[in-house]
Amino acid sequence: MSNPKNSFNDIPLFASLMYVCSTFIFNVGAIEFTLEGFGFIPKMPDLNSYVAVPLLFIFFYFYYSFHGRYKKIVEKYDKFGAPSYLHSVIISLSYVFASAFIMFIAGMFMNKSWIFENI
Repeated sequence: MSNPKNSFNDIPLFASLMYVCSTFIFNVGAIEFTLEGFGFIPKMPDLNSYVAVPLLFIFFYFYYSFHGRYKKIVEKYDKFGAPSYLHSVIISLSYVFASAFIMFIAGMFMNKSWIFENI
């Protein structure tokens, strides 16, 4: 039986992993789509995403959980006190949306659609 008092100890690790993995996948996807659009690399199969995403998540999980690295990061930011989180949330969300938008534009370039039809 788990101890309910300690059941939320790993939330900083998993919440940050969702953020880091999604932005990393958006950025790698944008680079991949751009290179495919220019013809530098062949079109990747769909199986690539089914293998790469879990491997990426596992890599980041072990990277942050190795020797309690995420606990050190959380302790470092706890030293600063209780800052206004609204500013950091706005910056973080704008980065995720900008990464997704850039990947969207790169996908349009790869398929030569929308504004890239005549290129």
